[in-house]
Amino acid sequence: MFLRFWTKACYTVLHDQEVAVSSAVQQHDGRLARVVLKWLLRYIGFVSATAIIAAIMPLGWMDVIHQRLGMGHLPDGPVVGYLARSTSGAYAIFGIFLWLFASDLRKYRVAIFFAAGAMLAAGVALGTFHLYSGMPTCWRIMEPTMCLLIGTIVMALNLRCGSQRSSEGGKL
Repeated sequence: MFLRFWTKACYTVLHDQEVAVSSAVQQHDGRLARVVLKWLLRYIGFVSATAIIAAIMPLGWMDVIHQRLGMGHLPDGPVVGYLARSTSGAYAIFGIFLWLFASDLRKYRVAIFFAAGAMLAAGVALGTFHLYSGMPTCWRIMEPTMCLLIGTIVMALNLRCGSQRSSEGGKL
């Protein structure tokens, strides 16, 4: 009888300690996920926001960059300049939004989820477009790969932060 009581008491104490340690690890993992997500969004946001430079850059400079990338002269025409500038502007705006989202992960959780989904969709679309784009090989490989990788990481961290919130009863 005593042995049974002692075994059950030890099991209860060990189980309670295991649950407490597991909870502490989950809380630490959740905090780490929030910190990493916040800094990743800031970093990607900053890098993307620098595309504003290309949006206001003279076409002559774009032509020089185009030539240095080994793609010959930048084609002449209003559509080329329009698309180069609007695409750069869109990247810059996306970057500014990512920086904003990093300011409050709980408030912008759904927007972060959407942004990660957009990165994943862009990775698939760009990978498909690049099959026939004629862009340099490193560009065709890196752009879709980075979109897919970063989108996956942001999605996973955002989900981790959300699951931590659920397990803590709403606290993020």
